[in-house]
Amino acid sequence: LFYLARRVADLGLAGESERNACTAELLLLGGKIGLDAEQLGATVDDLVLQWREWGELLRVPASALPSFAHMSAAHAMRDEGAGGAAALRVLLVDDDPTTRCMMEGVLAGALGHSVVCANNGREALALAVETQPQIVITDWMMPGMDGLDLARALRATEWGQTMYLIMLTGLETEDEVSAAFEAGVDDFLVKPVNVRTLRARLRAAWHYVQLLDAWERDRAQLKQFAAELAISNRRLAHAAMTDLLTNLPNRRSGMNALAKAWAAASRFEQPLSVMMLDIDHFKRINDGHGHAAGDTVLRDVAQAIQQSARKDDSVCRMGGEEFLVICPNTDLKAAIQAAERLRRMVERLCIRAGNTEIRTSVSIGVATREVGMTETDALVNAADRALYRAKQAGRNRSCVVVQGQMRCFP
Repeated sequence: LFYLARRVADLGLAGESERNACTAELLLLGGKIGLDAEQLGATVDDLVLQWREWGELLRVPASALPSFAHMSAAHAMRDEGAGGAAALRVLLVDDDPTTRCMMEGVLAGALGHSVVCANNGREALALAVETQPQIVITDWMMPGMDGLDLARALRATEWGQTMYLIMLTGLETEDEVSAAFEAGVDDFLVKPVNVRTLRARLRAAWHYVQLLDAWERDRAQLKQFAAELAISNRRLAHAAMTDLLTNLPNRRSGMNALAKAWAAASRFEQPLSVMMLDIDHFKRINDGHGHAAGDTVLRDVAQAIQQSARKDDSVCRMGGEEFLVICPNTDLKAAIQAAERLRRMVERLCIRAGNTEIRTSVSIGVATREVGMTETDALVNAADRALYRAKQAGRNRSCVVVQGQMRCFP
């Protein structure tokens, strides 16, 4: 008590820059005699008030001090501004109420940390799940779950692996140090706790937390970059396989789809047909109405082909005014019916390009996979020959090739 009184007197005489150490030490001393930060603050404020009254009576200079709570808060703010161990979430575990009260007073009152207290290891483990502290300060010797068991339990969880663990102990033998570090403890504090040593340990913990936060931010940023890169790659892949004007798959994508359809037809012994389509007199449309009107015709015809295609069919733009329709599991008769349905749909289109109304038609070549065909190019070439024959026959018609023989519809 006399030493506490002396330190209160030193606080009254200390300059503003020296009050840091005085405030922290008073909180530590108050904890040793069972005074928490609020009780100690009220006692100090009362002593300061009485001293000022006695100073006025005795005409002795007595410096005016702010409230103890204000000095404690200012001390915590200075610590934070100086880059010290400030604004940490601390879980304090000790079965001794006096030690716990003293430590809480220093940690919360003088150093400005957010402190949660537990009486034993099991209670601390439950609080750790709830509060996710950055720092855990735990006594070693406790009934039930001691400090080592608590450290092992925390390190066994994903969220507890990054907590900074400080062990309180009365001794610091080589065996104890080895056992503690094996359990996952990061640092030691030897009882009785010295304020300067405590602050030094917490400063190291603060730097660890800052590095951990920076690492988490970097990891989150990398995760965001990876997600953005994946999106960009998908967009690039889509652009590489898509015709930008019609938004249909392009030639490369179409040939990939045909290769897959060919492999499936071989595996399951199913028929496979294709259609090659060409917009009739497309050069006249470009020359007579302009390329913008030609683009409109391409888009509208592409949309009509897509709408006419069946669920399992694949449509692509081969280039220019030419399109390919892949018809899996489709024999020659069904392919001819699908081609005629598509041709009539395009024939009925009324395409508007500005103030101009344009009507167009398509010629279609149909081919079905035959026994002698060994690759996709043979099937496409057969459909291409049928398309050429449809144009020769007057356009706006479908033509099919079977065993080298041509037949046009209608």
